[in-house]
Amino acid sequence: MRSIVGKYYDDWCNEYINELVITSWNGYRSAFDASDISKFSNSDMSYRISNRINNYIKKINKKMHFPKYKKRYFSILSEKEFDNITKKYINILLNKIGIDNNEINVIDMLFSATNPSMGMEFFENAKAIVVIRDPRDVFVSAKANLDDSRFMPNNDGIGFSRYYKKLMKTIKTNNNVLLLKYEDLIYHYVDTTKLIQNFLHLNEDNLEEFKFFDPTISYKYTNRKNLYDIYIEDIEIIKKELKEYLYDFDNAKNPVEDARILEKKKTCNNTYTELKKYY
Repeated sequence: MRSIVGKYYDDWCNEYINELVITSWNGYRSAFDASDISKFSNSDMSYRISNRINNYIKKINKKMHFPKYKKRYFSILSEKEFDNITKKYINILLNKIGIDNNEINVIDMLFSATNPSMGMEFFENAKAIVVIRDPRDVFVSAKANLDDSRFMPNNDGIGFSRYYKKLMKTIKTNNNVLLLKYEDLIYHYVDTTKLIQNFLHLNEDNLEEFKFFDPTISYKYTNRKNLYDIYIEDIEIIKKELKEYLYDFDNAKNPVEDARILEKKKTCNNTYTELKKYY
């Protein structure tokens, strides 16, 4: 963030912390302060030694210089107080990086994919769309792209199936969370975009179809049988262990042959471009 907004980020941090803090003072080191404990192998021992030194100083009536006092902070806020302060400063920061809070904004991975409602209290009218994908395509993508393997196990079909099943069963939804299949955005494009439109309360003027996503292109990244064949043993395990999550590609109509999609695309002046990302 500092690389985007410069020194303002440090000012923002200090202002945010100052509003969370009720009072501060200069205090001696504490057995409960991690940074202090790390300086001594035994915090209790350091206190006993300090007390002995203090008693000795009193007896000889001499002055000695001890480490400077440290700035300490006190903050006890209700959940509502904390949420309101944090919400205020998140909005300030978003505005500083060019996001207009009065408009509809799409931000990638802002909330937890398994429990998107956590964190929504910091935003106005927040909603989340969670997109899941056929586990076979997820697995081979993690195999083909090492970058994807940072987020999921890709050694074998058994470990991956355990991971995927647990992840799917952990997802929590409510009225502000829409769970979609990536494949439905491609093979049932018209119906799925209508679902998204209703979920976000968008009117026709807000729609820019085929500008950021084109199903006639994205279908190439589904049902990747050429990669399935390479990892056939693992794919067979996934098909057995995760059959309830497999997409029915056999009965899915290719979007390049779907008259409704082609007609919609023809009437749109938009052409696919890369979506601008906010970090």
